[in-house]
Amino acid sequence: MPNSYAGMTEAQVLKQVCAVAKLRGWLIYHAKPAQVGERWATHFQGDAGFPDLVLSHPTGGLVFAELKAGRNKQSDAQLRWQRYLLEAEYECYCWYPKDLDAVIARLSDI
Repeated sequence: MPNSYAGMTEAQVLKQVCAVAKLRGWLIYHAKPAQVGERWATHFQGDAGFPDLVLSHPTGGLVFAELKAGRNKQSDAQLRWQRYLLEAEYECYCWYPKDLDAVIARLSDI
């Protein structure tokens, strides 16, 4: 059975996850990149690779998520953040379009 989310971009995955999170009462943090000249950058202070999303809910917990689409994979810096967060016993995921049904279920399980 084909996945109905196949072919989605990372921006579309972000929009879908945020819509479900808002509907279920989660707070959302996402740093948006901006174009500076011809280059895209997300300005921050700290170590590179921090997850795309931080979601918080009073009964649902705290969730960190990196979003990817297509054949994109996590960078070494992103994998390091994920490893550290998991070792500190936080929920940390890398979500692709194929994972959206599970993501929706997780965000609805509050």
